[in-house]
Amino acid sequence: MTEPKISIYERLKLALASLPPQYVNDPKYLFKFGIALFNSDIPEARLLFEEWASTASDYDKKKNAKLWSSFTPDFDGEKVTVKTICFYARREGWDDPWFEAH
Repeated sequence: MTEPKISIYERLKLALASLPPQYVNDPKYLFKFGIALFNSDIPEARLLFEEWASTASDYDKKKNAKLWSSFTPDFDGEKVTVKTICFYARREGWDDPWFEAH
């Protein structure tokens, strides 16, 4: 079976879009997924975060920019990666065609 050709940006955009609104409206997940994107090597990470965060019911562009600027590479909290985002999306029913369970 041949895997579809898609960028990690597009894959994550689909994953984030598939999450129920409770995720983007919960500061815990906004932070968790934001730090995962920040620490990724995806050039469009901030854009992706901004696009997703802007769907929150209480979205505030300045507050969101402040949150993004608070992220640091040496964050010593829970280790999260972009795989974490895909995990949550799959758990919520997203059919991730690029995932193979081992």
